[in-house]
Order: sequence, then C-alpha cells, then structure tokens
Amino acid sequence: MKYDYDAIVIGAGSGGLTSSIGLAKLGKKVLLIEKYLMGGECTNSGCIPSKNLIHHAREYAIAKKRGGDTKELEEYRNSILGKVRSKIEHIRSEESPEILEKLGVKVVIGKAQFFDKHTVEVGKKKYTARKFVIATGSSPRMLDIPGLEEEKTLTNENLFHLKEIPKKLVILGGGAIGCEMAEAFNNLGSDVTIITTSMHIMPFEELDISKLAEESLRKKGIKIQTQGTITSCENGEALINCTEAHGKTVVKMPYDYILMAIGRVPNKKGLNLEAANIHFDDHGIKVDKHYRTNQKHIFAVGDVATRAKFTHVADDQGRHVVKKILLPFAGADNQKPIPHVTYLTEEVAGVGLTYDAATKIYGPKEVTKIALPFEAADRAKTDEAPTGTIIIVAKKLSGRILGAHIMGKNAGELLNTFTVAIQNKLSLYKLNKVIYPYPVLGRLIKKVSDAYLADTAKNAKEDIKHVIKKHFPKVTALIFWGALLYYFNEYKEVNNVTSLDLTKQLYSYLTTTSSGPIIFMVAYALRPLILFPASLLTALAGALFGFWWGSLYTWIGENASANFAYGLGRFLGKDLINENEMGFMANWKKKINQNGFISVLIMRLIFLPFDLTNYGCGILRVKWRSYFLATLVGIIPGMMTFVSFGASIENIEAFDPSQLGLDSRQLLISVLLFVGSLYLSKIVKKRQKKMLEM
Repeated sequence: MKYDYDAIVIGAGSGGLTSSIGLAKLGKKVLLIEKYLMGGECTNSGCIPSKNLIHHAREYAIAKKRGGDTKELEEYRNSILGKVRSKIEHIRSEESPEILEKLGVKVVIGKAQFFDKHTVEVGKKKYTARKFVIATGSSPRMLDIPGLEEEKTLTNENLFHLKEIPKKLVILGGGAIGCEMAEAFNNLGSDVTIITTSMHIMPFEELDISKLAEESLRKKGIKIQTQGTITSCENGEALINCTEAHGKTVVKMPYDYILMAIGRVPNKKGLNLEAANIHFDDHGIKVDKHYRTNQKHIFAVGDVATRAKFTHVADDQGRHVVKKILLPFAGADNQKPIPHVTYLTEEVAGVGLTYDAATKIYGPKEVTKIALPFEAADRAKTDEAPTGTIIIVAKKLSGRILGAHIMGKNAGELLNTFTVAIQNKLSLYKLNKVIYPYPVLGRLIKKVSDAYLADTAKNAKEDIKHVIKKHFPKVTALIFWGALLYYFNEYKEVNNVTSLDLTKQLYSYLTTTSSGPIIFMVAYALRPLILFPASLLTALAGALFGFWWGSLYTWIGENASANFAYGLGRFLGKDLINENEMGFMANWKKKINQNGFISVLIMRLIFLPFDLTNYGCGILRVKWRSYFLATLVGIIPGMMTFVSFGASIENIEAFDPSQLGLDSRQLLISVLLFVGSLYLSKIVKKRQKKMLEM
C-alpha cells in the first residue's frame, strides 16, 4: 500500500519535534500535527516560562535587597509576567511551522484522531503513513475542591497569563513545580503557602536534601503545611485538614489564587486510540522498551507514555525512535539513569538511587553515604555560596556510584559528571584520579571522592570481614566442588579410564544387583557434581532397562539431576546479578523471568547443553515453579531419543559415544537458538494474550 507519508508525528513538544526533525533530516517524508501551539508544554507553559520567571524574580529580589524599593524596580516587577510571555513567543518563533517546513517537516495545525491503524483525521481530512509517533504530552492533574472558583484556580497553563503578581498564593503540591513557583513568587513579594500531603516537600529526593530545601524555603518566609489537604474553600479562605503531632486540626488559609501542582496526567483523550487498537491505561499509552505500542508501527514517547515526565526524557525517547525507524534491528538503550533538577536559588539535583532505596536493594552493609557541605570547595567560599551539600551513595569497597544528590549553587551542572559515572558504572576511585581545575565548584567531586577513600580505609577491616562472612558458604562450596572435580579427573588419569569406560563399568555393576534402578537414579541425580555426561547415562538406561523402564528411571533421575544443579546454581549465583541494576546480564535475567516457563521449555526442546541450562537457570534465578514444570515436559523428547539409542545397543562394548556428543558448531548453534528462544517465547506469550482477549 502506498502511504501519504513515511511518518506522522502527533504533538509538537520535545518528543514530537525531536522525532519529526530527526526523521526529516534522514530523508523521510514527515507530517507533524499539533493541536494548539508549537513547542508543547515545555515552551508554552513549562520549562521556558517557569525558568524565565525564576530568573527575573531572583534579579528583582537581589536588586531590592541591595537598593531597596524604587519606582524603577517596581516598574520592573510589574513587567516581569509580560517579559515571560515575550520569552515564550520568542522561543516559539524558533519552532514555527515555517522554520520546520524549511527542515523538511510538513506541519498541520489541528486535532488529530486515529481513523484506523494507518490513518489519522484532522478535521475532515485524512492522512496515511507507514509509521506514527504519538507525542501528545500531559496536562496538569486537577482536584475538585468545593467552593473554589474557576477564576481563582491556577495551573502551569494559565499561571503565566496573570496580569499582576498575586498577593496571596496557595500552592497545592510540594514537588519541583510547586517549590520553584513558591520561591519565585516569594521573591516577587507574594505571601506564599505550600500545602503537601507528604511528610516533607520533595518527597522523592534524598531525605537530607529534602529537609534542607524545606528549611531554606521556610527561612525565606514561605509557609509550608505538610500532611495537609484542602477540603473546601469559602469566602476567600481555604480550609485545610492537617495532621499534627497532637492530632488532626483544621487551618484556614486566605488566598487570591490556588495553584494546582500535584502532578500530570497523560493526554490520550480524543486520539481515538481504540480505532487503531492501541492499548493504554490510566498511566498512559502502553509501550515496550523501544517505545512501540502493541501496534509495532506506532510509537509513543514522552509524558503520554512514561511516568518520568521530563522534557529531556521525551527528547531522549524521540531520538531512540528515529534510530529504531531507520535501523529496525537497533537495540534498546533505555536503561539509563534519569537526572532531574529543581531550580531553586540553591538548586536541588539528583540522579540514581537514594540511600534508603540502595539499602533496600543491596542491604545496609553493602552501601555507604558520603555527605559534604559546599564550603568544602573554596569556590563556594569566594562566591559566598557556602550553603548546600553533596551526598553520594556508593557501594562499599568497590566504590561504584549508585546515586548523587546535590543542593547548592549550580547543582544541576555538577550532576552531569555523576550521571555519566552511574551510566558507565564508574567508581569514586576513577573520579578521584581526575585533575579538577582550582578553584571550580567541581572540586567538590574530588573532595567527596577523597572522603570516600578515607572512609573506606577506616572501615576496610569491617567491610572485608562482612564480605568474607557473606560469601564464605559459597567459597567453601566452590572449593569443595573444585576439589571433587580435581580428584575425579585425577582418578580417571591415574587409572587411564574415560567417562565411557566408567559407564561400561557401571553397566557391569548394575546388571549384578537388584538395586540397579535406585542406584542408577541416585547416580544420575548426583552426576552434576562431577559433570559426568548426561547423554552417556541416558543411553545406559536404555541398554540396562529397555526403552520403557529406561525412560521412566531416566525421567526421574534427570529431573532430580536438573533440580539439584538448578539449586546449586541458585545458591552460587545469589547476589551475583541484581535485576535492579542496569546491564546485559540483569536485562537477560528480566527477559527470562518474564517468560519463564516458555523460555525453559524451548531451551530443553532445542537440546541446549543440559548442565549449562540447569546451572544457568539457577544463576539467573528463574522461578522454580516455571523451571520445574518446563523441565518435566521439555526433557522428554531428548531423553527418549537417547534411551532409544541405548536400547538398540546389542553389545555394550560396541557403544560409540561420538554419536551422542555435541561438537563446537552444534554448541554455537544451541547458544544462538537459546537467544532466539527468548524472543520466540515473547511472541508465543503475546499470541496467547491476544487469543484470550478475542
């Protein structure tokens, strides 16, 4: 079928602009549809106006502090909201349809909705495309508060259109938007109150940082009511239910406006996603690691499809979509740490794990937290910016950085180094080797790594004792296992026997005892300890007991052997691969466990080396129930093949093991089939899901 466009992008925000411009630069015919204003939320009601307001408000506060109230300063104050709107217009002009069309992007203004899987409607006109990118963003979450007048309700979408600075501003929400606007309007002279349901503002930050930010805002005169909710409004006052140490109380708070800053909801309404059979829920459009919907030619990026609602996240996702459309076999790269910054006078910046989150994943004895005040860097002293702190969360002994949390001047700029470090699994030892120019604030990185090295040296004895104690059982088991393998191979070499010779000796012994089946099954179960070839014992069962009884005894012994090896792998692999980390092995661990039964079943059916599968599934901690059931069924075809071969042997002395072995090429093919089995299992699982939905 011939389509009007190679790609249609819906939404001209960060993700949509990145996708459409990127695809156009690569020679694709692209249509960009925007419902209202070019630039999306970031340009028109988010990052650009808020940061410009913060800048002017800070300049005003500094000027007032130094020179007092003047007529010129008051005129500047009254012009600030107009300046913000002018800045919006200026930035938006850089993203105009005319400029985009010069870059090769056709722009249509209007509301888009799907007509079918390859067609959208804008007004009465239809457009078709091979690929689609949905980037419609999000809208402010609203609360229905009895008595609150519509004209007194603010969101980021109408805040910057105020004609004058409000005298009394109540802000619902203690997150980034709420705190930034609280400080900005406080600098402009507004009486500001923050109301949050949490114990502290910025509840997702490192707790020490959150407390410092709250203390800083309170010192500036901003009132903060934690654990509070507005129940109603009447006569220009908000009634707030508060939870205090002595019980619940009701506080009356006068206001001119109430700003809603309590989160965002995805813009999926009106897209008619049902017409394209696109799956979604309350959190937005459902996507995979490549930001593809269940319709693989339709992508969704940014706020409409992810819980991390940041402009830089939407931009990164848009870049990946461009790459994926150009190179269909491109791998996913979305296991990245996501940095964030709240632009207060003393910026609050964070990336990676908080200390509490890290201790829940690794345990309190595995991680450490290093904190330094900003005054540890001489530049903070020269710039009279000593307040602030830097907190690093890292693994003990190894020094691998897990999280960085900073409050202070230029914290967002300092954060970049730690973002790179976390993404590349760098340690504080590595950062300590870097030469930092004097006296930049970046020397805080050197100072905090110095502190880590000193702390590690001080506590090395206890930390090493903990590691030894933790891993002693596994090390002991490995030593025992290694010794067993050594002496077994030594025995074979001294006596000049092979595994085949031992199989023949076992055959001779089992034919002389009535306990043959039991001894055989026990020997099969313990076989993994000496890595004795399973194929030889399976064939031996056929030669000893015939096809049917040999199959039964082997099935019991082989399952016991598989579960024994699985348990040993699980024991030795404990804490080896943490699925909360980023990396190849952690990614495979997640993949296998998402499709446990089918993955293990396919591994069995393709004759992947038996012990490799058993130990591997244990190390990857495949759920035992899935592993057990898949093994019960999956070993039958291969087992019966080898038992049948053994039953056909008339003379055990003529037994040729080369007919059972795997050469290097077969092993390589098995590994490749194993990789393919994971993707095949996903396809099977999705088809099963579709059949259930029909």
